[in-house]
Amino acid sequence: MIAGAIAQVQQSELIFLLLALGVLVFAQANRSRLERTPKVRNLLVGFYLLVAASFLTVLEEFLWGEFLNLLEHGCYAASVIFIAVWCWQTFTSKGTAS
Repeated sequence: MIAGAIAQVQQSELIFLLLALGVLVFAQANRSRLERTPKVRNLLVGFYLLVAASFLTVLEEFLWGEFLNLLEHGCYAASVIFIAVWCWQTFTSKGTAS
């Protein structure tokens, strides 16, 4: 059963997960530099949710497929919201008309 599930996992999903984990390690190693970025918390939460979603994408092939798929898409949606809020907070300034 597990061998069949491993065969079901797409290579692109594994590559994306590995790249996301690599960026996660880099971000944690450079946390002090990232802290200088305005409103970085929203940006990092958005990124962590992307990493979680990619992990859930791979994990859903092994167990609880429908439930983990729902969580995966929830993570993607929440990630977009956090990153959009970060963009809005960072790139709009008070006192300017939009």
